[in-house]
Order: sequence, then C-alpha cells, then structure tokens
Amino acid sequence: MILSGKTALIYGYGASGKSAAKLLKRQGATVKVFDDDPAKRDFLTFEEWSADLSDVDFVVMSPGVDGFKTDLLELRLGGIPVISEIELGYGCCFGEIIAITGTNGKTSATMLTNEILLAGGFSSYALGNIGTPFCDMADKFKSDEIAVLEISSFQLETSTKFTPDIGVLLNIEPDHLDRHKSFEDYAKTKIKLFKNQSENDFAIFNDADETISELMRGVNSQKIPFNIYRRCDGAYIENGIAYFKGEEVLSLEDSPFAGRENENLLAAVAVAKLKGIPNEKIAGAVKNFIKPPHRMELFCTAKGKKFIDDSKATNISATISAVESIKEPAVLILGGCDKGEDFLTLFKSLPKLIKRVLVIGENAKSILHAAKLCEYRNIESFDNMNSLIKSAIEGDESIVLFSPASKSFDRYKNYAERGDHFKKLVEANL
Repeated sequence: MILSGKTALIYGYGASGKSAAKLLKRQGATVKVFDDDPAKRDFLTFEEWSADLSDVDFVVMSPGVDGFKTDLLELRLGGIPVISEIELGYGCCFGEIIAITGTNGKTSATMLTNEILLAGGFSSYALGNIGTPFCDMADKFKSDEIAVLEISSFQLETSTKFTPDIGVLLNIEPDHLDRHKSFEDYAKTKIKLFKNQSENDFAIFNDADETISELMRGVNSQKIPFNIYRRCDGAYIENGIAYFKGEEVLSLEDSPFAGRENENLLAAVAVAKLKGIPNEKIAGAVKNFIKPPHRMELFCTAKGKKFIDDSKATNISATISAVESIKEPAVLILGGCDKGEDFLTLFKSLPKLIKRVLVIGENAKSILHAAKLCEYRNIESFDNMNSLIKSAIEGDESIVLFSPASKSFDRYKNYAERGDHFKKLVEANL
C-alpha cells in the first residue's frame, strides 16, 4: 500500500486510531482526525483535527465506530474508501499473518497460538484486538516473522482486502446484535476472514459449529477442521488426547482448558502442526500456558469453596460453555447490561450441578422471566453485589461461578473492572 503523499482521515481517536495515525505518519501520509469527543483534539501531536470529512483519499475507521453512521455512509457514497485499522496494517505488512476470530475464546486462542509458535522457534507477536494494535508494528515485520492477530467482527466489518495466510474461526454465537442488526449479518461478517484467501492459504474452522460449516462451502482456501466432540480430518479429541490428522499430539491432563475451551486448544494445535512444530514443543507450551484473567479463573479457594471469575462471559453462549465444564455443585451469578438477549437457551441448558442462580443488573427481570418459563425455581435477585456475594458464600455449593452472560456496561466500564470488583468483594466477605 503506497501511503506517501496521501491524505487519510482517522475516524475515532482511540487506541487503534492513534496507532493507525502513527503508521500513516511513518509512511509519509498527511493525517487528519475526527472523533465524536471534541476534547480529544487537545491530545493531537502531528495530526490535524478536521470537521471537513470530504477532503481525504481514504478513511480509517476505528472498530468502536458504527459503520452505518450517516457521515460515513455519505463518504462511501462519494467514492471515498472506508477501511479498518487492521486493513491498513495488512497493506503495510511483509510478515506472515495468522488471524483468529470467533464469538468466544479469541484472546486465549491468540495467546496460546503465539506461545506455541515462540516455543517452536518462530519470531511471532500477538497483536490486534488482544491489546496492542496491529498498526503499532505492521510495517516493521520482516518476511520470516509472524503477526498473530486477534480480530473482532467490528474490524472485519470494513475489511475488503485483508487476507491472512492462516485464518482461524473458533465459533459463531449470537452477539453484538445491536451493532450487526441480525445473527445472519454477524455470521457473514465473521466469515469474511476467509473471503480473499486463495488455495495457498489455510482456513482453520470449528467443524462442530453448524453455522460455520454451512458458510465454509464458499471458502476457496485449504480447509482444516477441528472438533471437540468427534473425529475429523484435522484436530480433534479422543480419550483425553488431542490428535491432528490421526497423529497423537498431546494429553489433555496438563491442559488449562476444559469443556468448550478446548476449541481454543485444538485451533492452536492445528496452526502449530501446519507450521511443523514438534509435538513435544506444543505439549510444553500448553502445559506452561496461563490463561488471561477473568476467563474461568480459579482465583480463590476458601471455606470449602472454589471461586471462579468468568467475567469475560459477556454473552449467553460463553456462560453455557462455562457451566458445562463444572464438575461439582455450583451457584451461578448472572446479569449485567440489558441488550435484549433471550435467556431461555441458557436455562434450558443448565446442568443439574447448578444448584442456585443469583441475579443482578439491568437485565435481572429478563433473566427471572426466562427462569420462570423454564420452571427453574432456585433463583434470587439482588440490588447490590455485596449482598449477592454474601448469599453465594453462605450456600452449601462447592463452587461459586461468576459468569454473567451479559456485557458489563450497566455498572462497569468493562468486563475486567467487573471481574476485579467481584474478586475484591469475595475477599472482603471471607
């Protein structure tokens, strides 16, 4: 991508916007910035604040910005390209790209894949939605280096040329429907990960996900399935062993993953085998891997109970995955931001080991209504988190599982702040 002499508009001056601006500057482009928060103009360095959005060659849209905003639609109608920060980075990157997306598990899968690659002797970096924007390093990669990218649906939304050498699609479950309008639209956005791939590229996908399997019919690259439930012509689990194309790779005894979390493991195994990494290196990296916080994190054992922080469970499918991995009687804590989700699916899927459900948040009434329709009676609603925690501790269940099945924006700025608050209240009440 030739950027020297071009004028680019950064729409949304957050972390990814700032990263894109720096890359553009390094490449000799003129950079203009617009953000809905005018106070951000006070932090500009080499960029020019611009309310005139038309005098540009292209727009780099931050993932938090809705692509259907009126002014962005007008720019598109005027023939001005609107791309994502990921697409900008792709156009400047000479390294290999492994891109990982899915509704749940993206961060863990990205981190694990990167750790296995490093153990295998590769020079690789975990970037993207995981924390460090791709554009921070995109134009610095050498041809023998690897960018392992966590990609969100928001980033794929405005990507038209982005083409990973290896793409990984973990799962597709209803999420972000306030942004994508329908599940079908959301699923089509996710499958864009493979859209531009050729027969020389690889598409690693969840063979057990019916939505994905249907959408894979239009993919032209080499398809590598994984399946946590049955054998497939790729990565799978059998008798506690992870296999790849019939070859025993590693035992799950030392794995930090359980239940549907093994989708992350199998996806990483598939990448590793495509890169020719020896099985002992894969097994060692998996054994030493530490999952990121707030994802089925056993952070405390006290008074005969295990306390698990799964605050990252911001949708119903993530919580279903969590409860399916529970092996002892548990009390489940639900609730958060009200996005109109239907909790019937959750209550129909609750295993018998979930003895009680405690609810808090904007969507408490919706959760209680779903429980009533499913005739689930061991449920109680609370007005404050401290009282809820006390009730959870007083029960005779072996596990206290905080897996909200909801986004956090009703009371917290993000899931991490919510998880940290949960931990502090638990510690304060023990």
